[in-house]
Amino acid sequence: MRHAVRLAFVVLCMFLHSTGYAGEEVIGYWADRNDMNLYNFDGKGDFEYYVKAMNAGDNVLSGREGNPPSYKVWKGVYSHGKDKCRSNQQKGNLMIYVDEMQCCMMTQGIAGKLVLTEIFSKGHEGMSICKDRVLTRIKVLPRAQEE
Repeated sequence: MRHAVRLAFVVLCMFLHSTGYAGEEVIGYWADRNDMNLYNFDGKGDFEYYVKAMNAGDNVLSGREGNPPSYKVWKGVYSHGKDKCRSNQQKGNLMIYVDEMQCCMMTQGIAGKLVLTEIFSKGHEGMSICKDRVLTRIKVLPRAQEE
């Protein structure tokens, strides 16, 4: 009997931990491999997307020291949770809204990375928010010019 109670307690704790953690995996600052695309998911549902501004003569992959890169930022909101959106049989757990753009994504936390997989998107001309990406957590966001 004591073993059954302990097992039930462990299962309950695991269930509560998994349901409480569902949205926390996306909260924070994230960047792709070359810091070209940055994502900020805050705990209140506000969203920011930063994209590195490309100027004539820029070689952002060269690793040269110098002026810090400049970024443009788009602001919006997001909603995260099980089955937030779907397209046919594919389900997403993240919905992002920026101006007229809507983006349904599936998120996965794998090995400390945030994996984004596009389910569907619309109204995102000129923005690459809704692309499949593997993101790494970063500590700070750059200064940016708002679009």
